[in-house]
Amino acid sequence: MTPELKPYLERARWFGGKGRPFALGESIELGSLDDGTEPRVVVHLVPVEYADQEGGSELYQLPLALYRDPQQQLDHAFVGWWSESDGRFVHAYDAVHDRGAMARYLAAFARADAGDDGEAGDDGEAGDDGEAGDGGAESGPGDAAMRFRRV
Repeated sequence: MTPELKPYLERARWFGGKGRPFALGESIELGSLDDGTEPRVVVHLVPVEYADQEGGSELYQLPLALYRDPQQQLDHAFVGWWSESDGRFVHAYDAVHDRGAMARYLAAFARADAGDDGEAGDDGEAGDDGEAGDGGAESGPGDAAMRFRRV
């Protein structure tokens, strides 16, 4: 997925490396919110390495809203499209611009904050599966919570 992110970062208002040559490292999916409804919300950690005299690197957290079909109302936030591991194509949008995705994203945090954090203890330590708190992954459809992976 990383190649699709570079053109989006280059034009993103908030990207700090405007005008600087850069390369992307392999993005890491930190969390996902997938209860079978759209959009599927995922959070990627994207490493940026600068290739100029100043050099350096930065990490960007990028929440994405993934849909099976294009969403014209989100054209301004289009990130790219790609094939997932199951062979299905998804259309990715910056989730911050998607009210429905952000509502689901924030509700997942609210549920976790309210103590419905599944396996994670109060300190947020990972359970036996290496993931920090499933945020109530046992909940039914429409009530899923964000799952995060330690990196």
